[in-house]
Amino acid sequence: MSEWVFGCGFFMLLVVGFWGPLFLNELLEGSTAFVFATSRLIFALIVPTLVAAHMILKGLVAPSVREVILGLMLMAIMFFSLVGVLMLANEKLDASAPQEHEVKLLDTYFAPLWYRRGSAGGHHVTFTSWRDRPTEDIVVRYETYRLAEKSRGQTWRLRIREGWLGHRWVESVGPVDGSR
Repeated sequence: MSEWVFGCGFFMLLVVGFWGPLFLNELLEGSTAFVFATSRLIFALIVPTLVAAHMILKGLVAPSVREVILGLMLMAIMFFSLVGVLMLANEKLDASAPQEHEVKLLDTYFAPLWYRRGSAGGHHVTFTSWRDRPTEDIVVRYETYRLAEKSRGQTWRLRIREGWLGHRWVESVGPVDGSR
């Protein structure tokens, strides 16, 4: 019975962790920055797995080779699932007031996952910055990217929230005139 409960709980972690972030809005600093910033929290959540690995290496528990390989695979899967769960929590538990910024759209570009121009792969839009930096580069959905390609030089409105874990995310992005 306990194996079924553990298995169902682990399966739910996988589902939420892997597929949940696909439906989230973009993080202002990018998902890679989020992973590095939350790595200490993720490590703390993986400590029980590391304790089990230590017990195996010290000989306190005698697992089979199959169990060791399965455990290592589950550790890797758990790491990525926890990143997804934390990304979901950052957005869905956020109660901060949105901050609106009107910025000028400077550029759009597509960067494949294997090609990095200082940031992650995907559809990018570049705006003038409201902070102490020259520009803001944000990964957006394809529909927003297509709209941005037609409206370079126009003023756009960004709604940004602080995030439950302190990682800002983009609630909405679009032209000031509201054309879609």
